[in-house]
Amino acid sequence: MRTWETRFQVYGSMPELPVPTVVVEEIQDNPSYRLLGRNRRLDKGSQLVYTLSGEGRFSAGAREFVLKPGTAFLAQHCDERTAYYYPEGGREPWVFLWMAFYGGFSAEVVNSIVARHGYIYELPRDKGIISQMEAFKGLKGSIVDLSPLAGAGLVMDLLCGLDLHISRRMGGSTVSAIHKAQTMLMKRISEGVGVQDISAELSMSREHFSRVFRKHAGVTPEFYIRRERIRLSCGLLKETQLDSKEIAARAGYQSPASFCRAFKKILKMTPEQFRKLGHSPGWV
Repeated sequence: MRTWETRFQVYGSMPELPVPTVVVEEIQDNPSYRLLGRNRRLDKGSQLVYTLSGEGRFSAGAREFVLKPGTAFLAQHCDERTAYYYPEGGREPWVFLWMAFYGGFSAEVVNSIVARHGYIYELPRDKGIISQMEAFKGLKGSIVDLSPLAGAGLVMDLLCGLDLHISRRMGGSTVSAIHKAQTMLMKRISEGVGVQDISAELSMSREHFSRVFRKHAGVTPEFYIRRERIRLSCGLLKETQLDSKEIAARAGYQSPASFCRAFKKILKMTPEQFRKLGHSPGWV
């Protein structure tokens, strides 16, 4: 049973952007309550479901998760691996809050988040997206008009709100180590600092550092170092009149020749050609 709901109407929607549809507080206490992803194949929307009190259950394949207070799950409605339900033998009603959305890039983003971080999230009720969702209780029974950008912003607030859980799970020490490595590289880039130097500074083996860096930064440390050297080189080529020898030294290359080879290999043009063109790929 829905205890309250607030609906959203996005006028002049843009198909490229996600659209929120409704935020609902619901209470269930009957084991017959069971929603299966395989029965919702035509529903291309997604939702975040957050337990306020009592307990529910969420299953993904052979795994079952207890949805205790403070626990949320993120999933597409049509995800055939999933189901959520009130458990057999439940002792108190399951009260939960949920928000649904669809369209634009939302399905791809949800799939990517689930693939990387899983379905289940621990979120605080008194701040962030859950507090924002509960605030719509003051507008219960009404329809909230939103522009396309405001609607997309609400969906992105919901998805970005998961970072409170993701950051905790990543571990502060690991994130601090990656940040320290990146800072060290930028300060010592002209010295030609490499992966071995950074891992030694962090008291990690090269293999462990490379594994952790790739997991959390999304690229290997070797690629990251090459990219930062090229970024610095491109900036110097565009903004100064320094010659290749000086730029090579500032970017940590052993010689102008090695700088030119690396530059041409990555950007498919020489530094001189780049300077004449005055533009670079987006990642630079």
